[in-house]
Amino acid sequence: MPHDAATSATYIRVASTSIAAYDYFRTLPAAWRFYEAHWNNRTLSARVLEISPSVMSVAVLVLSNVGFFYSDFTLESCQAFYLVPPVFKVFQAMVSQSIMGVRTFNLARRSARVGYFLLALYLASSTVRRFLVSIRSNPRPKRFTSALSPSCLATNLDGHHLGAWVYYAVCIIYDLITTVISVWFLLKYKFTLSNHSV
Repeated sequence: MPHDAATSATYIRVASTSIAAYDYFRTLPAAWRFYEAHWNNRTLSARVLEISPSVMSVAVLVLSNVGFFYSDFTLESCQAFYLVPPVFKVFQAMVSQSIMGVRTFNLARRSARVGYFLLALYLASSTVRRFLVSIRSNPRPKRFTSALSPSCLATNLDGHHLGAWVYYAVCIIYDLITTVISVWFLLKYKFTLSNHSV
């Protein structure tokens, strides 16, 4: 990676980590009170899935930054570590999209047809993301022409050009489809209620 690209990546990572840390610690007291109340009422099981995206996002950010900033990777330690951040990123997307799928299914009044479609879409999206992770390889620590050398990041295998843009395109397509379905049913309910009130 050229020096300018490495420097830009460093600034972006520091900025994103700072924003995430600020938001996390700012909302932590309210989140703690919220989950403590549900724990006391024995309704926490229904909220576990909702806190999972936050936990997974923090884990992905930390692990990715370890691979980028940690300067003592060897060939062996990098080979053991480099796929950990991408795998966690897949789990993060799966958790977030499962919540979107369940909410869309509920808005569709648990329609079996919508449910099967959402399940198929979810499985296809997850499978493509897992495939994209499986073709990533980094046989040695990635060396920068900067003070960040060496770091350990997953890169594409030679001859494979399916990069991060495909991963995020798959996520966006899933999110867009579930959002459209949700909006359709919300508008349908709104017009139904409007007709009944006339």
